[in-house]
Amino acid sequence: MSSLLYTLILTSFVFANDNIQTRVILFIVFIALGLVGYKFITLRTGNYDVDYFTKLIGWLLIIPSIWGILESLNIIR
Repeated sequence: MSSLLYTLILTSFVFANDNIQTRVILFIVFIALGLVGYKFITLRTGNYDVDYFTKLIGWLLIIPSIWGILESLNIIR
C-alpha cells in the first residue's frame, strides 16, 4: 500500500508541469485517494482493534492526498 502511495507522489512530481491535462488527472487521483481515506477514517466495525487500524490507514491516505490536491491546484509548490 505504501509503495502505491509513494508511486503516486513520485508521478505527481514528475508529471506536474504546466500541462493542464496531467494536473486534472492528478487532481482526480488525489480526490479519489482522499475519499478512500475519509471512508477508512469514518468506518465503524465495532471491533476496536480493526477500527484503530482502519483509522491509521485512513489518515495515512488522506494526508498525502491533501498535499497532492494543494500541489495540483498550484497552492503550494
